[in-house]
Amino acid sequence: MDLRTFFNALQAGGLSHKAPVILLRSNHYPLLLCSLITDTLSRVDDFRVQAIDLSVSDEATLAAQCASTFLGERSLYWLYNLPLLDAAPKKRMEAFLSNYQGPHCLVVFALPQQQVSPISADGVLVDIPDTCDKELFLELVHVSQGTVNSAMQLFAQQLFASTQHMSFDTACLMIQYAHLLGAHHTVFVKHWLGNLVPSERSLFTLSQQLFAKNGRSFFAAWAGFLGEYPELFWVSFWSEQLWRATAYIRLMQKNNRAEAEKVGHRLPFSFKNKQWSLWDPVELAAAHSFLQSADFALKNGGTVFSIELFYAKFFANDFAAK
Repeated sequence: MDLRTFFNALQAGGLSHKAPVILLRSNHYPLLLCSLITDTLSRVDDFRVQAIDLSVSDEATLAAQCASTFLGERSLYWLYNLPLLDAAPKKRMEAFLSNYQGPHCLVVFALPQQQVSPISADGVLVDIPDTCDKELFLELVHVSQGTVNSAMQLFAQQLFASTQHMSFDTACLMIQYAHLLGAHHTVFVKHWLGNLVPSERSLFTLSQQLFAKNGRSFFAAWAGFLGEYPELFWVSFWSEQLWRATAYIRLMQKNNRAEAEKVGHRLPFSFKNKQWSLWDPVELAAAHSFLQSADFALKNGGTVFSIELFYAKFFANDFAAK
């Protein structure tokens, strides 16, 4: 079902009592939206939520836990990090989800290319679009709050006058901003929105293209950011991305998935899913070192073209070990 239909079923209540598996599927991992959905299911259907990291859980223990109850009490299990599993355990988990009949409700996120389908008659497959428009934003508000008041209606009107679409995680953040601002949101939308919602452009997407070394797509996206942020912002942003990427690779090489996930929570999903294994951490560390030197130079009167030089060297593989 599409997201609007799912929201309607969610608000009607009883969904997690009927569905043994709720599969959320999207091209991007909307962490905050998934959290909002599990919280709403827990609240509406009076379920206790238990989160399980599939990348570090024992398969036999998980299967036994999901197959048994204590005094007939049902739970809602949020099973996350399915896309990060290696091929063999991922295939076994997909088969387990496809055949699961209860007694609990399992909520899981998967990418479209993964062959997971809740094949039982009561299973629910939810296709989440890439972006959130005004109508979906208001439905999101209604799901999370139970109502949409006039202040939120006005906030949404001003919000989407500036941009037609945004990511679902950004939409979830905007709802929280609206709560904090109350009726004083006009100045926020006018002066700060552009920094928080970069109008259909995304730093996340930019980072994806960098780690994929897709120069054409990267520079096309980068052109949209010119003039929006100072040079020091980019030095800081890419330094953090490279540091996290280097640490993530080294932890994954040691099979320390739990710590890797903590370090990599701000990295692109595509990098954590497959690309990390294609990178040499020495190359990323060299690129990070270059940015540290650029940062020192910029703060001491150095050239303002450091970030352009970084891009040129990065895509020319100049940081790779010789």
